[in-house]
Amino acid sequence: MDSTYKTNQYKMPLFEVVGLTSTEMTYTAGFAFLTREKEDNFTWALQECANLLKCKKQTLKVIVTDRDTGLMNVVANIFPKSTALVCEFHILKNVRARCILDCKVKDSKGKHVKSSDLVNTIMNAWEVIVSSSSEELYADAVLQFRKVCEQFPKFLKYVESTIL
Repeated sequence: MDSTYKTNQYKMPLFEVVGLTSTEMTYTAGFAFLTREKEDNFTWALQECANLLKCKKQTLKVIVTDRDTGLMNVVANIFPKSTALVCEFHILKNVRARCILDCKVKDSKGKHVKSSDLVNTIMNAWEVIVSSSSEELYADAVLQFRKVCEQFPKFLKYVESTIL
């Protein structure tokens, strides 16, 4: 839902439904311009999608969202047997934005200093978590991430409560 249709008066979010082939190629299965990104709008769009799938006696097995709470609620209601996942790109974007917001260091005068090195260190530790190829490596990466972020409890709480 990153695309937006713009007219002189309106900005309408584009809700796009994409599929994934066995060769990992994506295709557009459908789209709709929504008046708002609210649950009732998502309900309408996903209900229409479900109605089209019923004609073919199919259902969606996995649904990936951008972590929009309203959309996630509707997905759970309309496709209760589907597995809901959050897009890795959007998770990275959210973690980075929150890191920049919450992980600040102060200089000797007590003023916040912009520290891209700090953000890069934290995001590198995050990347190790995301790219873990086993449960053991994941557990080790999470421990290391916690050590890197221990002086930023607000940020760490956000990551642990919303993503990990």
